[in-house]
Amino acid sequence: MTKGCVIKGLVFTTIFLAIFFYVVTNKFDDWVIKPAKNYIYDSNFDDVKKQFELVKDSEYKDSLIAVLQDYAKTFGEKKNFNLQEISNIAEEFADVISDSIVSKDDFKRIQKIILEDKLNERSEKE
Repeated sequence: MTKGCVIKGLVFTTIFLAIFFYVVTNKFDDWVIKPAKNYIYDSNFDDVKKQFELVKDSEYKDSLIAVLQDYAKTFGEKKNFNLQEISNIAEEFADVISDSIVSKDDFKRIQKIILEDKLNERSEKE
């Protein structure tokens, strides 16, 4: 290879790497993280709404809906999210609605898990 080909190769490689690192550092949230959050939000929280149609009306059902809607709003704003926590909440929720009745204990259990997740998010920010 001639010196000119080597220099051109180094220049193009350097430009390509610079563009790649710029995109990864500045656009990664917009192109990867936000679509992933939207997908998780859409797939999980829409299913939750459908599942609530099977649950009998009670004051705890309405309260649980309000708590989950509040959690859904804060979920979209999270910088970091833990799929294990979301899975735990989903499992607890499935357990709660398995008998089609939301009791006070069930409501408190879900509320405690969501509160712990919010506290973990705050501690990670600090």
